[in-house]
Amino acid sequence: MDALNYQNPSPAASEDSDVAQLLPVVPDREGPPTVSLAVLLDFAIQQALHELTILSEMLPIKDPVDRKKAIVQFAHATRLMFVKMLAIVKWLRTSKKFEPLSSICYFLDQQAQQFVDTADKLFELARVELQQARLPLFQISTAIDVLTTGTYPRLPLIIKDAFVAEDKLTTYETRQTILLLNERLVYFLVKSASSLPSRVSMFRIHNGTIVMRVKGEFQIRITVLPREKPEFLLLSVAILVKDPDIGAGMDLVHPLQLNTIHELVQSRISLSNEPFLEAYRILHSFAVSLQLDVLECQARQLGRTIAPNYIRVDKYDPYKGYLDVQYWINERTADRPGLNPRLSKLLSNTVTYKMHIFFDKDDLNSGLFIRHTPPSAGRLLDHVPAKRHISMGQLLSEVIEVRIRERLLLVRQVLSGVPPSSQVHFAGDAAPALIYEIIVHEQESPINEHLHISINAFYGHVVCQIHAIGQHEDLRALEKEFNGACSVIEVTKIINRLRIAIMMARYRTALAVSQTKIINENNGCAVLKHYTFPKDRIVIHYQRETWHYLVIGFEASAEAGIDVSFHLVTDYKGNHYNCVKINPMSILKKSVIPKFCDMFEYTPENLRDSEEDANSSSDDTIDRVLNSDEMLDDQYEGDGSMDMARKNSKWTGSDSQVKLVLAALDDRILFTNLAYCLEKQNIQYTAVETDPIVGGPYIRINDITSVCPEDNAKQRVTAFAEDIASAVIRLDNRRAAVFLLEITMKEAPLAPNFYQNRAMGRNLIVPENSYAGALVENENVRLAVDRTTRSFIHEFTMTPHGHVANTFMERVKDLFAMWSHLYEVVKRFSSVYRFFEKQVDVVSYDFYKLSLAYGPQRAYILHLDWDKDTHKFVVSFSHFLHLPMKQNGKPREYTKRTNPHSLLATHLTERMNDKRDLIDLVHFCVNTIIPLRCITEAARGRVRSLKTYCSLAASDPGMLNVGVVTDVFPYAYDTVRVMAGRVTLEFVFLNSGAVLLADVTPGAPAAPGLAGLVDAYEDYPKPNPANLDELAHYEVVNSAEEASNPQIVHEPPLEDLQPPGSLPPADLESELEDLMIDLPNPRSIPDEILTDRTPAKKKNDPKTAPPKRRIDPRRALELSRTPIRISCRRLVRLCMNLDGKGIPFENYLDALAFLPRVADVVERYANTDTMGHVPLKTVNNAPDHFTITASTMKVNNETGLVTLKCYLSPDTYSLKNAIIYENVEQPPDVVLNLMKKFFSKCVAPLYSERAVIGFLNLCRVTLPLPRESILHLMQTQLNIVHDAPYQVAFQLTPVAPPPGVKAKDLGVLFTYETKTLIFNICIRPAKISTKERFNERRYFEVTYHFVNKTVVIKRLFAKEEEPAIRKIIDEQLERSRSLNECPLWPCIRAVRDNFGNLQAEPVDTSNP
Repeated sequence: MDALNYQNPSPAASEDSDVAQLLPVVPDREGPPTVSLAVLLDFAIQQALHELTILSEMLPIKDPVDRKKAIVQFAHATRLMFVKMLAIVKWLRTSKKFEPLSSICYFLDQQAQQFVDTADKLFELARVELQQARLPLFQISTAIDVLTTGTYPRLPLIIKDAFVAEDKLTTYETRQTILLLNERLVYFLVKSASSLPSRVSMFRIHNGTIVMRVKGEFQIRITVLPREKPEFLLLSVAILVKDPDIGAGMDLVHPLQLNTIHELVQSRISLSNEPFLEAYRILHSFAVSLQLDVLECQARQLGRTIAPNYIRVDKYDPYKGYLDVQYWINERTADRPGLNPRLSKLLSNTVTYKMHIFFDKDDLNSGLFIRHTPPSAGRLLDHVPAKRHISMGQLLSEVIEVRIRERLLLVRQVLSGVPPSSQVHFAGDAAPALIYEIIVHEQESPINEHLHISINAFYGHVVCQIHAIGQHEDLRALEKEFNGACSVIEVTKIINRLRIAIMMARYRTALAVSQTKIINENNGCAVLKHYTFPKDRIVIHYQRETWHYLVIGFEASAEAGIDVSFHLVTDYKGNHYNCVKINPMSILKKSVIPKFCDMFEYTPENLRDSEEDANSSSDDTIDRVLNSDEMLDDQYEGDGSMDMARKNSKWTGSDSQVKLVLAALDDRILFTNLAYCLEKQNIQYTAVETDPIVGGPYIRINDITSVCPEDNAKQRVTAFAEDIASAVIRLDNRRAAVFLLEITMKEAPLAPNFYQNRAMGRNLIVPENSYAGALVENENVRLAVDRTTRSFIHEFTMTPHGHVANTFMERVKDLFAMWSHLYEVVKRFSSVYRFFEKQVDVVSYDFYKLSLAYGPQRAYILHLDWDKDTHKFVVSFSHFLHLPMKQNGKPREYTKRTNPHSLLATHLTERMNDKRDLIDLVHFCVNTIIPLRCITEAARGRVRSLKTYCSLAASDPGMLNVGVVTDVFPYAYDTVRVMAGRVTLEFVFLNSGAVLLADVTPGAPAAPGLAGLVDAYEDYPKPNPANLDELAHYEVVNSAEEASNPQIVHEPPLEDLQPPGSLPPADLESELEDLMIDLPNPRSIPDEILTDRTPAKKKNDPKTAPPKRRIDPRRALELSRTPIRISCRRLVRLCMNLDGKGIPFENYLDALAFLPRVADVVERYANTDTMGHVPLKTVNNAPDHFTITASTMKVNNETGLVTLKCYLSPDTYSLKNAIIYENVEQPPDVVLNLMKKFFSKCVAPLYSERAVIGFLNLCRVTLPLPRESILHLMQTQLNIVHDAPYQVAFQLTPVAPPPGVKAKDLGVLFTYETKTLIFNICIRPAKISTKERFNERRYFEVTYHFVNKTVVIKRLFAKEEEPAIRKIIDEQLERSRSLNECPLWPCIRAVRDNFGNLQAEPVDTSNP
């Protein structure tokens, strides 16, 4: 609703009709502004809501009184706003009467504008147009002269100036005139010099003028006119009193005021006989009063901006010329209710500090004087310095600095009387302060414990601070005393309380890093009820041994300042207490400070001496422990300063002393309880002693067998304890309660030699440019002194609650049991390790875990440890990355390797726990590493899709769409099985790396020619380029020379073969000498020989690829379950690619996995006419082959047949194929060989039935030209040209479409109705730096019409054909027609070459 458009129905429309006719109509946007009533109401509501929201948020944090005030203010403001709104609404009822007012105002504005325009026009006429229309001046004086005298005596100046030249002074005359003026000025100045005040700082005569300046007040320039009576002329006046803050950067004297002063001074000096003195008197009085005014303004500004208690103007009378200023205003709290509570305690000083600034009107030789209240003995300012810029802040700062030093001297005098006396130092120049060493019993206390006393420059009260205790209430009391009566007795009491507070804070800081807890006495403490302790005390409760308390009492002393007492309270059974007073200095004297550099120098000679002492059979030598006092005497013998220091030292309570005493008490309490626990459990030990070298207490256990008294483990622990020279329990108290069990062995069962063997050249695989080489060198230097591990330390981190000693002993028992289990098997193995030294290296043995390196190049690690939770051995395996950084001068690419024994880890762990024989485990690993590595590499796990198989074979709908091609899995600890399709082969490991191979397929045997495969290959040859002579110990003995060689294994007959087992325990060493094999060192076997799948450099070299053995035709493809023994060299040959035709065993497994799978699909369609759009004629299946015969493509009504035969070749025992054509022209042998090679390299590895059907469809094409194009595509797919940017290949298997796109059936299809061949191709980049992604490939559907000889290529998963591809194909079709050739291959090649220029693939989303 508009306020002016509100319709009032009550008045009649004819009442003001006459007035409306006379008034003009107000145009739009010319009248007064209007506002809508709705807008006003909305604004009022929003304003009330906003204030209410703020009120609701601020009320909870306000005091009750402020809360009530805020509510009343809100209600009043809101009510007032809505009352105004009500008045506006009521006014709207009579607003009709006021509507003519807008017209009246508009009319008056028009009249006013006309007046303004008239005035502007008149001004323009007077200044512009009428300026040239004025009447000339009448020459009245000239007319009078002519009429009276008849002559013309006066010439007008304008004519004279125009025609008569003016006489000018020459340069000489000018110089002479100035010299005369200067002489006259000097005369007058000398004449009045005796009467001028000394405040005049400068007189300067120059160019006939004299400049007189008074510093900080004024400056004038005067000259004298050459008259009979000298007339002085004032040329300029400048006031030098400045203040940019008050004047906002402008002069304090306005130019009009300065002009008035100029006229006044000129009038006075014109009539005065002493013009200089008269000018000084007037300007000096003005300048001094101006300075006083400036100081008053600055004082008020300082009071507003800094603090009201800092400075305040008390009285100011510019007429009498004085200013009274108060500073350090300390008023009573009752007079100032809003003052800070902390300040109210400090502002107790009743002294009033005042400055009375004034000037003497009679004394012209003085400026502003200062009189101070109260008077001071110091040198306070008595006058305001004459400066250009006067400052009240600087003046006050100089006065306050003197006042601060006065107050500090008074405080220093009081502190000097506080017993015991201590030094009070002055510190600071800009901010002076006092430093009082409050701790007097120390030679030098920390700076943060000193009492720092300063004066607050804004309030004038004393501020005390001690950084060590922070804001303490005694500091506030000391400040109040210094600001008040300042009594020495009261100050002494407060200082004593501060000393106690500092020492308590120091002790609390030291306790923060200890395993103790400070008890709050307010919560109640039973310890304090039985004994009387000082009032100021700290009660400490030990968290490790909860029945011990330490009470530290603090009392004031007039001699030492403070006395500290220690009381150790022990709680026995909760109701009986025992209190012992402790002298802390006795603890400090017994605490040994480690001095490693003075006690012992570690050299190889000293180490050998210590080893001889440790190996000594005398128990006295091993168990001898020096008394702590004797060791202290030996340690500090000849050091007189140290003896004097210990005799004269006293308890000072320094931070280091406190921490040392608390730690020593904690250790002694803990070791006392530990000794009690050992004695309670009948464990023999030596009393608690202090280590003379490293410091700290320790306990030596004398009888290790008593630590673990269980009957079932007594014998094992006893054997372990017999080899222990000493067992010492120490304590590391730095971080937590960490017990250190230090075990020293007489002789370690196994010494690490893994890195030493590499450094000493026994292993030739460590290159110089590798990290392993540096690691070997460091390890060799570290262990060069002694290869035997003598001592090891175990840490026990204890929780700071409960009985720590009892918990520690339980954990020690568990630890000894764990050590003894592992030590038992390692000890037995160490006795025969010399027989394994050429096959096994010890990586590490730390009594927790054993790590052994074995196998070729010691690249395989065996880990053995004991699981304390399951109480069983845990066997694990790993691989050592030992390969050099470079190979053949090029950076080597590291591949992920695994230890093949990890496959048998579970079974070997069970066998180890059953037999508890490490010899058996190591013997098994050494003998089986090469055959197991061969098997796992040749039969590595591979997974293929079964989606096509399920769709073609119509298998169970619940069958998984993923199947395993080949896989290796454990069956027993010495048996692994290999699954290839539906065939299962079993390998049983024998001695010397031999294996037993058998067909264990469920049902009937399904591995044809297994025996023939083994017979088809010779053993790995001895003379070989890879230097594999280390495999000689796995060879079968075939000659008398070999039989006489003790280093060669003499394998028993086949019927006596047994799995590798442990040696008998009886007469262990003698039997090992006869039965154990001292194998040659196989470290230099290249690991690549078992993993390299690339062919040899010379494929036809008879030395590299030995001829195959003659195969018995009866065993060529025989199915049998008879086990076959394979030697290690024969197995290595079966798992190596020597002739460039692949790994024989891997090829055999691939054939076993491929043939049955495709044979199932062929058998499924044996009684049908077609199989995947292929017209079938005959089908033949067998375990070792399958045959498919189909008719050729009937383009010209041909009746030919094509046969595809896939079989297991008895020559190479790999997958082979044959293609036979009947009733048609036989293709050349080159074509057949190319098709066979394409099937072997590109079709069979896909393991896809649909790929076989697609290949058969391609073989059905018999027309020469189309077949030639197909062969071109096969040849391109086989021989990849890496220089080309893109490669093209047949896509014979289904591909998952992009998300949201309907899947399509990929393959090869021939339609009889249209005589059309349809197949799919894939184009992808030739070089891919990372893993290939789906969007980097492009799939195309190729359609070839045999009759029209046309080609159609379009993208798969696309909605329509692309114009770019269509253009390329059309060009190639025209070219092919002109050359009379088949356009199929040229079109595909053109699309491949222009693939990079094609547009992005359009996705078909019509059928999601």
